[in-house]
Amino acid sequence: MTRKFNKNHFIALVCFSLFIGAVIVQEMNVFGDLDSVDVVVAKHQLDKDTLIEEEDLVIKSVPREMYHENMIKKKEEIVGNRTIQTLDTSSFISPKYLYNGQLLPTDAHDIFPIPNKWLLELQGTLRRYDEVNIKAVHNKNVAQNKQAIDGEEDLLSEDELREQVDQNNANNEENVNEGKYIFTKVPVAYVKNTQNGEVTGANFTDDRLNGTSAPAEIELSLTPDQFDKLSQLNQAGYEFILSR
Repeated sequence: MTRKFNKNHFIALVCFSLFIGAVIVQEMNVFGDLDSVDVVVAKHQLDKDTLIEEEDLVIKSVPREMYHENMIKKKEEIVGNRTIQTLDTSSFISPKYLYNGQLLPTDAHDIFPIPNKWLLELQGTLRRYDEVNIKAVHNKNVAQNKQAIDGEEDLLSEDELREQVDQNNANNEENVNEGKYIFTKVPVAYVKNTQNGEVTGANFTDDRLNGTSAPAEIELSLTPDQFDKLSQLNQAGYEFILSR
């Protein structure tokens, strides 16, 4: 005898299967992964100039519509960088908040204050952690320079001193050509005001039009040889332009 098909039982079974499936999908967050993106955020407040370690970071899911390409997804892209501004707890982290250089003295580099008289102009748009290119421009009206030789001051002409500078730099890979960059991508260690405080953006971190104060001094991360070269060039009548 053939058993009669029970339509109501079949519908109930299908509905029950759909319900169980929905519960499983909800618990496993299957569609949640499609609607959200995991990004790295600060686990706690990170002050400016903090060297970021892995324990300073956590992963957080954000709705896909809130995600933008500057948000970082992997901790390893952040660890070892320094913050260039204070980050609050759960702040999203993007490359513009980070600096991957250490700007610390090493055997090769040190931080050198650059005398204002060496510069044609100290630009107000420069900020700490910028990288600048240095161009040398000769001052045609430079006065004669004095050098102490054997305890006595001998007067060297501009041509004599320039010849001496050229000899000192004959083995340097970077030739000194007026109008060309003599050094590129030099890190700015500090931009200070007359009170020895840091000049920052007045309204936001990357505000370059409005500074918290006028710049009075700049310090660059250079090798001793680079600093010596700038000093020698200045003695020979060159002044410098720093540009981003």
